[in-house]
Amino acid sequence: MVISMSVAAYLCFRASIQDVLSFLAVCSLPILLAFFYGGRWAGWIVGMVSTVTCLFSYGIGCWSMFTQTLFVCFLCTTVISRFEQLQSKWLRVRFAFFIAFAALVSQIAIMFFSMTAGGEQVQLDGKVLSEVLLMLAVTSGIAFLLILLYESMRQREQLVAHILDVERCLTLGELASSIAHEIRNPLTVVKGCLELLDEKRKRSEYHDVIVNEITRAEEIIGDYVSVASPTIEPRGAVLVDENVRSVVSLFEAYARRRGLSLTYQCEHGLYVEAVGAKLKLALASVIKNAIEATESGGVVTITTYLKENKQVVYEIKDNGVGMTAQQLDKIGTTYFTTKESGTGFGTMISIKLIQEMGGQVTYESHYAEGTKVHIVFPLLKKGEVSQQREEE
Repeated sequence: MVISMSVAAYLCFRASIQDVLSFLAVCSLPILLAFFYGGRWAGWIVGMVSTVTCLFSYGIGCWSMFTQTLFVCFLCTTVISRFEQLQSKWLRVRFAFFIAFAALVSQIAIMFFSMTAGGEQVQLDGKVLSEVLLMLAVTSGIAFLLILLYESMRQREQLVAHILDVERCLTLGELASSIAHEIRNPLTVVKGCLELLDEKRKRSEYHDVIVNEITRAEEIIGDYVSVASPTIEPRGAVLVDENVRSVVSLFEAYARRRGLSLTYQCEHGLYVEAVGAKLKLALASVIKNAIEATESGGVVTITTYLKENKQVVYEIKDNGVGMTAQQLDKIGTTYFTTKESGTGFGTMISIKLIQEMGGQVTYESHYAEGTKVHIVFPLLKKGEVSQQREEE
């Protein structure tokens, strides 16, 4: 995006239409596209390329163009967060087109102001106004078509990614069914034999441990199968701090053995609507990954808080090895893992479980700096908690 839009910005000056109004208006389009589809850094880099090209092409007399470029950059920097939050294709198209149109109008106003300030006589007669309106219509049309093209390409990429994800899930489903079929039967036999031994009072001190671990293995296999054929389980009111405390207690000894500090801080009295066992399993997977990604002496922190009075956020943060941008893009896909002996199933299943319960998972990571995972659920209000408890 930086290279293509920088080339476009360069050509807008070096091979531009010989019409002042059209020339000024078209020059802003590469900057707008770079901001919307390449991010802030891409936008500012293209803005710098545009300014430098203008300076070498027209000398220091192009201060008006510099002012317009700076205005477009600050405008896009201000609104890009809102643009990135929009999910619908047509909402994004309308929003981007509105900003592009506002930038064009502002550029024309700045140009006329600079001409007036420079002592030039500007007569806004019918001919000038018609040229301005024609330029606005043509340039706005070009901006609309370009934005629509980029949004269509983005939608196509999302569709392809979704199709690939469905194929991966189907593959995982077949694998899960095969594992369950091959392993569940011998586990059932072993468990039955142990129970018979217990009845005959030939019980050893490890009997309970063996039975519990086999039961846990069956539950894990069931979780894999649920990815292939999910079942709808009733959700209930889950107390957040109690849920986190129970998961952290499972990993305190594990963290100490690895020389880590595992801490948590929870805002009290927050409830979410979820399946308690599944939420606990998902949190356990994320926390375990954070511990294993952190070297001795590191810190893993779990924090829960209320965001904007309507969302409960679980934040799992570590200062471990982190991930690259390419690795972040693959998080949650089948068979992807950053661990030598991992399979990637645990992360994929935990993300799927959270999404099935109405939550969202986002990863933020920088290589060699650590990873931050946000799990977000809608807040369950006190009235809804009481109602659910009565139904239970």
